[in-house]
Amino acid sequence: MLERIRHAVDEGFVNTSDSHLLEVVTDLRTLLEDVETEMTNRGMKLKKLSSKPSARPGKMQKLMHQ
Repeated sequence: MLERIRHAVDEGFVNTSDSHLLEVVTDLRTLLEDVETEMTNRGMKLKKLSSKPSARPGKMQKLMHQ
């Protein structure tokens, strides 16, 4: 799963005909659900994100552009 995610990130999701893309999307959804479940189990709340894009790039954007 992590290798497919890394592949998609390395390719930058540019090649939409990539056969791994659907698997990566599924893996990311599963990972998000697992994280949300674990946070709920630990009594943590998810922070609501603003619908406005931030003027400052986030950590993930910085990591993806390195």
